[in-house]
Amino acid sequence: MNILPIVLTKQSFTSTTAKLVAIAFFACSTLFLTVTGGAWAFMDRPDVSGYSEVAGLYRMLAIMATVFLVVPAISLGVASAKLSARRQDERLSTLSLLGAERGTIRAIAVAEPFVPAAAGILAGIAGYFLLAYPLSFLVFVGEPLGYSALMMPVWLLALVVIGLLAICLLSALIGLRKITISPLGVRTRSLARRFPVARVIAVLVLIMAMISALVFSLNRSQPTMVFATASIITIGIALLLINVIGVLVMRLFINRAVR
Repeated sequence: MNILPIVLTKQSFTSTTAKLVAIAFFACSTLFLTVTGGAWAFMDRPDVSGYSEVAGLYRMLAIMATVFLVVPAISLGVASAKLSARRQDERLSTLSLLGAERGTIRAIAVAEPFVPAAAGILAGIAGYFLLAYPLSFLVFVGEPLGYSALMMPVWLLALVVIGLLAICLLSALIGLRKITISPLGVRTRSLARRFPVARVIAVLVLIMAMISALVFSLNRSQPTMVFATASIITIGIALLLINVIGVLVMRLFINRAVR
């Protein structure tokens, strides 16, 4: 409670960094909630004739669209946390020199990006309600989706919002790796350049997991739901793999350019 007056200031919401973080998470939250609402709309449409024949395909494609947004949401959260960490060195250093405890400084370092991000995520609920209206006129199997079909139940909406907030909080904690706290102040540090053993291991593990999921999904003797789930898991792992490999490729390219 002692930290809240420090974090909940006008600067926390009006600074350029806070605006960028809030707008980014607003867009992410709006799109994620809208796509999830679309997936929910395809779960059950009993009044639409002929829908049962294509229900399995539509459901799988809708869930895949939702999975596609998970990795970008995580990447956005990490980028926002790093941006915020690089912009609050001076403020945190002042608190450190005034005698603030290390735990207090770490809590503020996490809360600084989390507060505008959480505001953006919550505002994304309103964006979801607005964006769902024009999408409700899209026609599938001869019938428009309808606004009520795109509205998720309260428990699912709360679950998605909590998941986005958890991603944001985890990203802010990852951003703490960039902050060094000492009695003389707080500074953003450059992590030691080491061979990325953990990332290489992660690539190998993801490749094996993706191959396993792909082989499992190609077994047509499995029930349809199991086949669809395995296919979606394969795509999700592939997206993570691309994200992890991309950093390695950029690192190799930059090292060669520097040489």
